[in-house]
Order: sequence, then structure tokens, then C-alpha cells
Amino acid sequence: MQKITKVSAPEIKMNSREHFQLNSIKRQFDLSILFPLYEFVKNNIGKFHINQKYEFTTGRSTVIYSIDSNNTIQLITGWVGER
Repeated sequence: MQKITKVSAPEIKMNSREHFQLNSIKRQFDLSILFPLYEFVKNNIGKFHINQKYEFTTGRSTVIYSIDSNNTIQLITGWVGER
């Protein structure tokens, strides 16, 4: 049997606004961007200004988001492709 590795990670949650949800359905948005976004925020959490909007892109998808005072990623809007 393999040993189970337990690690602790920062408490970062992700919420989406209604606008993000509706546009994601309409635009057939690629949700795979959420994993690299989470990793980026986790690795840079101390560098963000509370409630300021940021843009994150993988080239295939783009997300506008903010970080609230509880370290929650607020997904505002997103689209397929870059600006």
C-alpha cells in the first residue's frame, strides 16, 4: 500500500458572479482556466489588492476576477480567447 501524503494549503475559495455564470454558458467557456488561476492566486496571494479587478489569460481563455478580504477569488466575467 502506498503512503498517503497530507499537505496543508492556503484557504482560498472561488465564487462566481451571476454574470460569469450566464456568459460562461452562452460562450461555451473553457473552465480549465480555473486550475491555473487558482495556482497563480495561491502562489501570489500577498500581492493582490482587495477588490481590485485583475485579468488572467491562458491564451485560450480569459477571466476577470478580484480577491476579497476573505481570500476568495470572485470570478466576474470570462471569454474564449484573448483581448
